[in-house]
Amino acid sequence: SANIGALASPTPGAPNPGPPPTVTVTTIVVNLIGITDTFWRYNDNGLDLGASWRGASYGDESWPLGVGLFGFETTPAVYPFPFNTPLTAPNQPGGRKTVYFRTHFQWTNDADFVVYATNYLDDGAVYYLNGVEVDRIRIDGDVAYNTDAINQTSEGQPEVRVLTQGN
Repeated sequence: SANIGALASPTPGAPNPGPPPTVTVTTIVVNLIGITDTFWRYNDNGLDLGASWRGASYGDESWPLGVGLFGFETTPAVYPFPFNTPLTAPNQPGGRKTVYFRTHFQWTNDADFVVYATNYLDDGAVYYLNGVEVDRIRIDGDVAYNTDAINQTSEGQPEVRVLTQGN
C-alpha cells in the first residue's frame, strides 16, 4: 500500500490490522518465566546425562537453583542484565562445554497461543519441551553432549524464538 502506519502492538501469526473497521487485533502477553526468576535448575557437573534429563518427569530436585543470567563473561557490559549465577567458561579450569537447564511451567497449548523465548546466548542451545526438541540456536547436525556450537557474532543481543512442537 502507499500508506504506512505504525501498529500499536505486534501481530505475530495474525494479519496486520487494516483501515478501520477491517481488523481489530488483541494481543495478551503473559510472562511465563522472567529473566530473574529463581526457579531454573541447572546441572554443570560435567557428565553426559544422555536423553533422560529431557523428560517432564525427570527428577531434577538435586540440581542447584539459579537466577538468570547464567554464565561468565569477561565483558559483561554487552549484556542488559547482570550475571547472577556464575558458571565457569569452557576454556577455564573446571569449565564445561555443556550445561543443562530445566524449568517447569503450565501451558494449555491452545491453538491461539504461541510461546516465545527471549535468549541471551553465547554460543548455542537446544530446546526441549516435554522431551521433544522444539528449537535450536547455532547447533548443527546430530546433538551430543560434546557438540560444539557455532560462534555467536552479536553477543549480548536478545534472540527471540518461537517454540512449538515439531519445530
